[in-house]
Amino acid sequence: MSALLGRRSRGLAASLLLVLLLLLTTTTPAHAFTTYTPSGGSQVDLRSSNITLTNTSTGMYWTCGGGVPTNRFDLAGTVVNPGVSRPYGAAAATLTSLTTSPVLICNHPICHASATAAGTWSLAMTGDPTAGSWPARLSGVRLRLYCAGYEGLPCTFTLTGTIDGRFTPATQRFTPSAGSDLTVEDRWVCADIDVLEDDAFAVGGYWTNVPPSGSGPLLVTNP
Repeated sequence: MSALLGRRSRGLAASLLLVLLLLLTTTTPAHAFTTYTPSGGSQVDLRSSNITLTNTSTGMYWTCGGGVPTNRFDLAGTVVNPGVSRPYGAAAATLTSLTTSPVLICNHPICHASATAAGTWSLAMTGDPTAGSWPARLSGVRLRLYCAGYEGLPCTFTLTGTIDGRFTPATQRFTPSAGSDLTVEDRWVCADIDVLEDDAFAVGGYWTNVPPSGSGPLLVTNP
């Protein structure tokens, strides 16, 4: 009788263990969130450092700013509803202006280009943080480059898409991830410098938020 009870007890324990394992593998971890809350601001000013635009088809690239402190390729805007929770992917800040200096800010061995931004760009967090760094995205990117100062036909092309990266509140830095972020939308563009429709461009360097006077850093928390 005791042997039978022992086998039943062991069988019940094994069944309970199996149920527990199933629960652990199907239950969403307590630390996984679907929303986040930005705070701070209310103004943001993302200062550029060594921004590069690389045509991944050819390896040719434009350096926008070149690491010179007085050169600017900066994005500015406002925090959206600071202190209010929102889903991942919804904007933490809208970016409505691009400041460039000098005028021909993006440099290439053949083409020195001015740059203008169109529409409203946005910065959003897209997932849970890791070691204080949040996966983030610049969306609504529309950047038009006009080449000047080279021998060839007038050359203008527009890059559109999103720039995935990470935002670290401690340093206020948004750093693009490696990979192709933007594409050329124009049908007939710059054959002289081998830029064609649908060419993919990768964005390098980083932007650091330097809050304007009266504003604070951009902070991010869950939920």
